[in-house]
Amino acid sequence: MGIKMRFIMLTSLLFISLGVTSCGEIKQTATVNLTGTRVGNEILATRGDAVIKVINRESMPNAFGAADIFGRTRATGTTSLIFIGATDNVANFIRRDVSISSQQTTMNSSPIIIQNNSTTTFSGFANGNTFYGTANTYKSPIFLPPNTPADKITSVDEIPISVSFQNGNNTISIGGTTIEIVEASTNELRYTVRK
Repeated sequence: MGIKMRFIMLTSLLFISLGVTSCGEIKQTATVNLTGTRVGNEILATRGDAVIKVINRESMPNAFGAADIFGRTRATGTTSLIFIGATDNVANFIRRDVSISSQQTTMNSSPIIIQNNSTTTFSGFANGNTFYGTANTYKSPIFLPPNTPADKITSVDEIPISVSFQNGNNTISIGGTTIEIVEASTNELRYTVRK
């Protein structure tokens, strides 16, 4: 087996081993955002506020289908709990689930940097002498931004939820976070949060 063939085989094995060993599995993450003004231990929200918004993401896949080694992620959807008012000791909400399809990968989300340096060699003959030389030209690299496809919303589901804010029946859980309703009116909601 020739040296060139051995080099190609070793290079191929190196890329395969890097692809298998340096990448983890795709992971799902959720970030919980709360809307409102903190007043002591309670949070005050107004009508139309997304009391809780859960932002779901997953690891960006690489060429081998595993997670990006730099930890980049892509959107998968959101879940929001929107306060729409209260009547007769009952707080009313809309739970809005938005599903997102993302085609972002490490291959289409990374910029391309092209070095723009050049070396020129020259030679000639003058007055009975041969001359030659090189000239280096250094320029800023060319930066091509990634051509990342836009995320697409695949579905939006809205579910009405009504919760009594009498003691013992006054909680809602979304995204691993539980809100406990203290008091609600037509335009305001007071609540506490626990995980």
